[in-house]
This record gives sequence, C-alpha cells and structure tokens, in this order.
Amino acid sequence: MLTPQRFLDALPAELRSVVQQAAERLRDVPPRLRRVARAIGHVPKAIAKQLRLSEKSVRTYINDLYRRLGLRDDRRAYPLERTVIVMLAVVLYTLTYGDLL
Repeated sequence: MLTPQRFLDALPAELRSVVQQAAERLRDVPPRLRRVARAIGHVPKAIAKQLRLSEKSVRTYINDLYRRLGLRDDRRAYPLERTVIVMLAVVLYTLTYGDLL
C-alpha cells in the first residue's frame, strides 16, 4: 500500500519539501479551489466545463491556488511546472487526509 511517506520518498529530494508544503496548505484552501486543484492536469477550458465555471474564473482560481500554495511564478524556483507540483500535492493530500472534497 502506498503511504504518504513512501510517496514522498519516491520523489526527488528537491521536490519533497515543496510538495509537502503545498499539500499541507491545501487544508486551508476553500473547497472551490480544491476542486480546481483536483482537476488541474486538464486545460482551463475542460476544467471550466467539468466544474460549470467560466474559463476566466478557472484561470483566476488557478492563479489564486498557486498563490495560496506558495508557488510563485518563477520557473527557476521549481524543477517542475507549478501544475505538476499541485498534482503531486493533491496525491499527497489524498494519501494523508483522504479526498479533497
């Protein structure tokens, strides 16, 4: 069975702390942003359709989510795209606390 610690151990060392911090911060994110986080691997248009939101709202929510998770817009700061970090944080959150919703 995959545990939160095994999941973290499987990540490259430079990703562990940023993913862990993002997962912990997801606890304080409003449900509407958690729903967007769960769908973040898709393009904004698909997320908008799935969540019945405008595409503009989805883009706003994604930027707000990045801000709340402490993922600044600096490509040099992270070894992966912010979107991938959020996806990994969602997996860790789910393993640790259960479903996002």
